[in-house]
Amino acid sequence: LPLEHSFHKAYLKDAKRILKEYKPQIIGITGSYGKTSTKMISAAILNQKFITLPTPASYNTLMGVCRVIRENLSKKDKIFIAEMGAYRRGSIKKLCDLVEPEIGILTAIGPQHLERFGTLENIRLAKSELLEALPKNGIAIINFNDINCREAAQNFPNLNIIRYGIIEKDCENREINLDVYAKDIHITSEGCSFHIINVLTDIALDVKTKLLGRHNILNILAAVALAGKLNISDKQIQDAISKLQPIEHRLQLLANKNNIHIIDDAFNSNPVGAKNALEVLKQFEGNKKGKKGKKILITPGMVELGDIQEEENYKFGKLAADACDYVILVGLGSASKKSTIEQIKRGLLENNFSSNNIYLLANIEEATKQLQNIVRANDIVLFENDLSDNYL
Repeated sequence: LPLEHSFHKAYLKDAKRILKEYKPQIIGITGSYGKTSTKMISAAILNQKFITLPTPASYNTLMGVCRVIRENLSKKDKIFIAEMGAYRRGSIKKLCDLVEPEIGILTAIGPQHLERFGTLENIRLAKSELLEALPKNGIAIINFNDINCREAAQNFPNLNIIRYGIIEKDCENREINLDVYAKDIHITSEGCSFHIINVLTDIALDVKTKLLGRHNILNILAAVALAGKLNISDKQIQDAISKLQPIEHRLQLLANKNNIHIIDDAFNSNPVGAKNALEVLKQFEGNKKGKKGKKILITPGMVELGDIQEEENYKFGKLAADACDYVILVGLGSASKKSTIEQIKRGLLENNFSSNNIYLLANIEEATKQLQNIVRANDIVLFENDLSDNYL
């Protein structure tokens, strides 16, 4: 162990030397979720003007970031984006001590890893270490749709804060002043389009992206706020956003030769992601000609949620009732999954969803056969929650 600590100390010293020699502009990103996507979107936009190096997807620990600096950073890199994971109080502080970020992005503060931190307050304090580390002339880009992020920002009144978020009908009258925001969101078979306003730079952009979901719009807004501070042009921002590619099986919009729209969210397995997927389905406006079809959900429900599994699947069913015309529940042949899908059915029925439009089936093969009896051109099919590749 002493030998390992000695090596780590030497690696950190070498990484500090490299940063001091190459002098890239350094951006730190943290959050309970959204940090990896925000990092990759930011890099895609900034690369339109600057050679930018983001840490790879899983490199968000002290030694991981140190390794990227020592092995990948070069003199040609003008910007270095470091994702910062919080595994305990002090983790982000150590990362900031290493890279000394000039700009920090805070994407969200939520109950993820609550078992590790104990309380939401501990998570807030851990994420706030990035804000604490910023210099006096530094910039904090913060998601102001997130109440926990807003509360964290209140503890740094002297910090230069850029507030980003989505203007929605249910929050237009709230006292949330946003510097960079999105409005007029439309979801069609072409993807997602919306209007971005950057009050600080007088930028007004109409953008289109293949990415779906409110969370992805927020990630894009954080990247646009960053791009505005680094003087990326409107056209460069628009071009980069239009070329963003969705992650496979994560709200991925798939083309279909029969003009059936498929939203593949098959690898998602958590309540927040499931809610986002239903919001996308509910807002889907049809194809580019405006033709609307039925909205069909295929799901086995959410598993591995412990004591909250039944309640979360019941809530999922209630939300699905507002978004769907038909629901196909998979897993009747399994005792464990049967209980899960019955909770979804209970939620559907208690929200006045027609029992004639609910199908409980044993497996995905039966579900796909039933789908053929229902689906028609212009319909939208959402595959949700822990479904494998071979039937999409």
